[in-house]
Amino acid sequence: MSQEHVLFISAGAHIHDTYFITVQNLKPTHVYVLYEENILEENPDDSEFLKSEKPKIRAAIDEVENLVRIENQRVFNRYCIPNIQIETIRDAVLKIRKENHPNAVFSFNITAGTALFTAGLFLMAIWLGGRVCVTRTGNTFQELHIPKMHVEELNDRQKKIILALGNAVMNDNSEPDDGWMKTRLVMMKIGIIKEGSNEKPTNKDKVRFSRDLDKMFFEYENKKGKTIPGWDLIEERQKGRGKEYRLLPSGIFTWRMLESEGKRG
Repeated sequence: MSQEHVLFISAGAHIHDTYFITVQNLKPTHVYVLYEENILEENPDDSEFLKSEKPKIRAAIDEVENLVRIENQRVFNRYCIPNIQIETIRDAVLKIRKENHPNAVFSFNITAGTALFTAGLFLMAIWLGGRVCVTRTGNTFQELHIPKMHVEELNDRQKKIILALGNAVMNDNSEPDDGWMKTRLVMMKIGIIKEGSNEKPTNKDKVRFSRDLDKMFFEYENKKGKTIPGWDLIEERQKGRGKEYRLLPSGIFTWRMLESEGKRG
């Protein structure tokens, strides 16, 4: 059985327009639309904007439920919260997780709603290690990649490797063959091999360097049996007899941070 994937959507007047672009990219198994209780009723003190917006939001929620039912690929839930406060949003998300989806992965579409609503869901994404997206129109999907570490946690060698791989970034490495760098070129860029020389690393050197990269960037189990988590900064692939490396979205973000701060190790 595949792992559950819960998508939280902050309620808004156009969430039905961006539903398909969201689920096509995130592929959730469950959809929760979170909305504030006062959306359900008219209030004499509402501004003219709210008086016109509330019916649109209610209709948009109904339409998302209808789309989920027609699609018949995932489960829909609407979830009412009493007010838009960071603590209220936190409690709602954690309750859903604890009671219904303790082993799920989570995603958050934070496009709609107030700034506080967006901030609350974004904080929960950080807390739960979830994915975050913004969908301004029905055909635009932007994922906000959350780094799993602070740039200060990187040592000098890791910084040099990220800066080296940054030289190969193309179109944010969005295509399968964009942004790859051969092992020898990485070793040259960080000074293991003299740049511009015809020196070729031995297979033993390449294996040692690859093993070092594994320990610096990828999840692995140490000698004591403890799993050391990776940071999802780079990825590798086998190309012929050798390996190639490139930056992942979080790695590209980190590379740009290093570039902007002038931290070249």
